[in-house]
Amino acid sequence: MIKFCAVLLLTAAAYVMYAQYFDASQITNANNYSLQAVEQNPVPKHEFYMLWSDVAISRCNAASKNHNETPKKCRELVNQRSTACKSNMIAKTPDFVSTKVLTEQLGRQYLECVTPYYFCGGVEVKTDDEVLRYCR
Repeated sequence: MIKFCAVLLLTAAAYVMYAQYFDASQITNANNYSLQAVEQNPVPKHEFYMLWSDVAISRCNAASKNHNETPKKCRELVNQRSTACKSNMIAKTPDFVSTKVLTEQLGRQYLECVTPYYFCGGVEVKTDDEVLRYCR
């Protein structure tokens, strides 16, 4: 039963992350690039990941509910992780992102990298074992 609850908790967190993508991806930056308009206005890869960082930061507003952590701590974690995550993603990203399919695929991978998991007792839990250990 406890293992089932742990899996349910992690699945719910993943679903919330994915569902919020559709709301937050409408961000437009100062250079007038948008994740929703990549087919009309292809986005250079560095701008692309800046937009996704903005999405991740905006999602931190709901960190208390989605991650059991403060929005401030969530933003700090996203900012700490963004450089390494962007470095890992940039090599497999074309110079310009011009399709919604690629936007969603790369965006999902980037968000999985920068977005905090759920916190229990001040510990970020990523596995079933950690959920069982810290979320009691």
